[in-house]
Amino acid sequence: MSNWPDTDEAIGQSFAVELAKGTLAFHLADEAMRATILSLFQLLSDNVADAIRQLPKVKHFGRTLFGLHDARAISGWLDSNIEGLRHIQDRDELVDYIWPLLGEIITNKTAQKLTNPELLPETAKMWAQGRSYNAIWNFLKSSGAKLTWGSKFRSLTIQHIVNLCDGAFSFDGTLIIGAIIELIDQHQTDGDQGGDGELIERLQLLLKALKYGLPNETAIAIHEIGFSDRVVALQLYEALGQEIGDKDSIKLLLRANPDISRIWMSEFPSFYADKMDEIIRTQG
Repeated sequence: MSNWPDTDEAIGQSFAVELAKGTLAFHLADEAMRATILSLFQLLSDNVADAIRQLPKVKHFGRTLFGLHDARAISGWLDSNIEGLRHIQDRDELVDYIWPLLGEIITNKTAQKLTNPELLPETAKMWAQGRSYNAIWNFLKSSGAKLTWGSKFRSLTIQHIVNLCDGAFSFDGTLIIGAIIELIDQHQTDGDQGGDGELIERLQLLLKALKYGLPNETAIAIHEIGFSDRVVALQLYEALGQEIGDKDSIKLLLRANPDISRIWMSEFPSFYADKMDEIIRTQG
């Protein structure tokens, strides 16, 4: 879908033919196989055109990295819920509001096998608040959650929690929220003036919170300037003791206190001490 053209050319035969002719398989095939390849591409093109009635959406669907079924589900959910999204300011409320869609599309096996799926929204919020794997594990265990294993049940291990947080929330969840952002941006591009710039910013912050498992813009910015471990980022955020969402301002603060900055990194692997030295030495 990401290769779909912006014009009505997509409705005709030429787009599918040109796309097929650009493949390695077409160039290596004999004449009979080439005819089969052209026929297959035309069939796929017709299916996409039939499945998505509003052709301007096709490129946006392609950018979501989802197939037609999931992309249409996300688009349909957004059409029904965009007004509600516009009124939600709190991040935890955003998680609760979006969760029915996340729960439908997340493919992570640990999430799918959890005996208490109603606990997943709260678990996702704990992850985005920067809570440890162990704290999340204890929460799920104390709530009686287990994994279905055929006709039996299996106790959760810490590895299941790592898989849940890194897979269901940090990977699947951010892909879905990224798709929502992409489609909201399409609404704006198409002239739907809903004041969605601020909504997109809130969703982007939620996306990063789920991606990194970090609670605020400062911790996220610390992660993105090179301290790419959530434990390191959280401890450096606590050491800074103030909210600074701007990456450049964080670097300036670290450079202004080089000795203290180096002490903060002394308990971590040398990679992070080297990263701190690099930031301190680099100006601008």
